[in-house]
Amino acid sequence: MADISFDHPLLDGYRRPELMAIGDSLFNGVRSLSIFAPLAELSPPAQVADAFNWPLITPDYPRPVLFDIEAMFRSGVIDLKDLHTKILTNAGQWMSAAPHGWSKRPFFDNVSNAGATIGGLFTDTYAKHFPTIDPLVNEVVRTGPLGIQAKGDLYYALNTAFLLNPAGIDELAYVTPVELVGLRRPKRLLINIGSNEGLFRACLTAKYSDFAESIDRIPGLMQKLGEALAPHVPHVERIYVNSLVRPRCVGNLWTRADYSEPSPGCSGYFSNYVGRLGFLGGMSGAEMRVFDEHIKDINQRAFAAFRAAMPEPSRVHAVDCYALSSRHDRKHDCEAEVDETWVKLRKAKVRLSNLPLGALGGFKHGGFFGLDNLHLTGPGSALMAGEIADVISATEGLPIPDPIDMQRVTDRDTLLQDIPKMLDLQFFMVGFVAAMLGIFSLVGGNLSARTDV
Repeated sequence: MADISFDHPLLDGYRRPELMAIGDSLFNGVRSLSIFAPLAELSPPAQVADAFNWPLITPDYPRPVLFDIEAMFRSGVIDLKDLHTKILTNAGQWMSAAPHGWSKRPFFDNVSNAGATIGGLFTDTYAKHFPTIDPLVNEVVRTGPLGIQAKGDLYYALNTAFLLNPAGIDELAYVTPVELVGLRRPKRLLINIGSNEGLFRACLTAKYSDFAESIDRIPGLMQKLGEALAPHVPHVERIYVNSLVRPRCVGNLWTRADYSEPSPGCSGYFSNYVGRLGFLGGMSGAEMRVFDEHIKDINQRAFAAFRAAMPEPSRVHAVDCYALSSRHDRKHDCEAEVDETWVKLRKAKVRLSNLPLGALGGFKHGGFFGLDNLHLTGPGSALMAGEIADVISATEGLPIPDPIDMQRVTDRDTLLQDIPKMLDLQFFMVGFVAAMLGIFSLVGGNLSARTDV
């Protein structure tokens, strides 16, 4: 619990923001497994705020959290030893400035956290994670380049400590994300959470059946989140909750080779899907249909459970990211021919899509997902932000003074403006893929042991 109240001088200039956001990596702004300040500025909440001309304090990361995958690809050095060295150097830089040298700001308006689980939103604190950083660095040293568990835990601990208490203020050491909402009393709260309860790992490994049981727990966890959040939202006028995306629309789940079989059309499914990053796993079209229907059902039950736990359910509104992703599913020819996904990229007119990002001497296909085929690019985040903005506008009767412009966002996206040309992005070195997958799966899927829910 925070040791300060709403009238504390520390909150001068930080009370009653137009918007706050809590959630996971999709709201954090993560791209290609990496997070740093310019990516946070392209996150969906930041783009929503821009559309309404509302101020939003995004995390001012002094450096990337542990690594910048895209920079490594551009450098041409992509091996486990180099990744290990960069992680240790980066962690050393973070801790040499800790805790008071991280940021001059005591609060951010977006405290969404890469790897966050539903329970983490009401159990994670600076006091819980900051003390683990030095021991985790020692564990990374001990386990060497192949020690993935400690690297994943270190990534989460650093990011959590920074987001929840960027200036290292003692009074904020025990504040959780939901308590920050109560402390700041925003007019609106955006929530995007649940992907790390099995959905992302199933999309990563193309093994839905391994995670179906975990996914089933989401409605119960959302009820607990609602119960934890309820005492902290009497002053929040509107709460907007994102649904989970449709699994088949995620870039990483596709056929074994580009266009290896004709598109089945919007209502159909390919005969088989694999995890394109490393060509992992595999599921039939029939199983993918079951996966889709499962998530659709979970979305309905999770929102109902969360909304019922709120003191004033009428203030809670759904943002249908499942339908949004379906409308932009070019993999299955569900996307309209004329829409906002046509942009100019390096003087060529291209169509961005949910296909896996491909480049061979230049842009080939994709554009909504980064190098990991899971996290969104700036344009991918723009689609989500546009949907949220539309729901806010319709709910509150507000005009959108500066609608999201896909071209403008594409121009700001450094990955699409400078796609690594050293290889076709569908084919990674096996060892490097293993490292990235390990870090992501541990950060994104193994946190339940750290959340007492």
